[in-house]
Formats: sequence, structure tokens, C-alpha cells
Amino acid sequence: MNPVRQMNISAVHIASGDYDKAIEGLTASLKDLKLFIHEEVASSEATSHDAELEFLRLPNATSSFLDAGKQGKKVLIFQDPIVARWTWGAAEFEELSYISLFNLALAYHLKFVEEGSKEHETDRDLLNKAACIYEYAHSVLMNQKFHAPAIHLMAITCNLAHIHCILGNGEKEETCLQHLLSGLMFVVESGRGEQELGNSLDDFLKIVSPIISKTPTAPAA
Repeated sequence: MNPVRQMNISAVHIASGDYDKAIEGLTASLKDLKLFIHEEVASSEATSHDAELEFLRLPNATSSFLDAGKQGKKVLIFQDPIVARWTWGAAEFEELSYISLFNLALAYHLKFVEEGSKEHETDRDLLNKAACIYEYAHSVLMNQKFHAPAIHLMAITCNLAHIHCILGNGEKEETCLQHLLSGLMFVVESGRGEQELGNSLDDFLKIVSPIISKTPTAPAA
């Protein structure tokens, strides 16, 4: 199957909560992707096109964020998978890899939120897999040859912060939140907050509010 179509089908599986099918499909897509792209480039005279990356809103969801908190504590994670839309020529390998990696990490992450417990080794393994794949997706974005809105980096960073919080990695959680805050400040100060983040801006600000409250203010002159 065309890996692009498989990736988008897997995104629908994530949106409908069928995480095992999504994981199976995305794992297969990553294995097949390099060969498929090589064959398409070799057989096509079309030039490369950047995909239009869109987040797929979950059915009946009013926000891109899921409250994964327990015992009355509000903890937000970004829950929307990515779908890709473009006129097929030959898409960049890195771009398609990023989509698969982000969605695969998200599938593991949401599977843990739905059924996992950090006390069980197999469930901790879900979180460790998600963290490793998010970090790989992040490295692809940082070395990107394609355009992706700032919200992509922020979604990865906020979800990594949640995982490190669950695993008890307080220092790594704080580092993620600091990076998220820096990114938000940059986008907002550039006047592109609404354009880049849309309705997600307020939720990202809620996530970094503990960091903001710790930031010392300059003494009055």
C-alpha cells in the first residue's frame, strides 16, 4: 500500500482510539517508506512537493488537548494525529518520516493514557517507546528540509514533558517546559501566535503556567 495512504489511515485509527492498529500500520509504513520513495523518484519526472500537514481533530473533541490528569489534577497533552495532503509527485523522505514518527509516538502515548500504569513494566515501556520516538521526530524537525508550523515542535515538547513527569524525570520535564515557554514567547512576540498556534495558544500557556509563576520578576526601579 502507498505509505502515505497507510499513514493517513493510521491517523484515523488514532483518532478513533484504535491504537494497536495505528501502531501496526505506522511501523509497516516506516519499514516500507524508504523503498517506496526511491521507486517513486526513479519512475517520476515530477519535482518534490512539500506536504500540507494538518492535524486531525478527534471525533467529538472540542480541543486539540486531552486532560490526562488524575485525582483532580489537570494535565494537558496534545492528542491530534497528523494527516498529509498534497498532489503526489515525490514527497521528501524526511517529511513522510516525521509524520509517521510523530503519529507512532502519539499512538504509544495515548495507549498508555487510556490503559496504562507507570507501576507496570510493560506500560512503562509504552512511555519509553513514545519518548524515544518523539525525540527522533524532534530531531527530524530540527534538521528539516520542509516547512512545518511551530505548533509541531510545541506539541512534541509538551507531550515529552508529560511523559517525563509520569516517569519521575523532573529535571527533563522542566527542561521541556522551559523550551516550550521559550518557543511560545518567540512566536507571540513575533506577532504570529494566532497564525501559528490558533486555538491551541491558550492551552499551551496553561501547560507552561507553573514555569511562568516561578520566573522571578525584575525589581521595580
